[in-house]
Amino acid sequence: MPGKAYTFHHPMGDYRSFTLSNYTHLTPLLGLRMKEGRVVGELPNIASIQARARSELDRLDDTYKRLINPHVYKVSLSDGLGGLKSRLIRESLSRGVHD
Repeated sequence: MPGKAYTFHHPMGDYRSFTLSNYTHLTPLLGLRMKEGRVVGELPNIASIQARARSELDRLDDTYKRLINPHVYKVSLSDGLGGLKSRLIRESLSRGVHD
């Protein structure tokens, strides 16, 4: 929902985050495709899947797509995912599980 502020956290540092509030649209990454073992909605054909993939790649800055010294594409954790990560780590440590 445009206008709602979202906070994102660095995946490796719990103390680093940023809030995004100035944007005009959102594109969901996930959508319902199956329910109770059945396909929901129309399945896209291969041409539309390819077109969407090309379109999304075109939106990336060229610095991420170059073959020599590409920039690392940064991925952040939402409040919910960051909280889940922290909770799972605490639970694991309290049980004495170490990797």
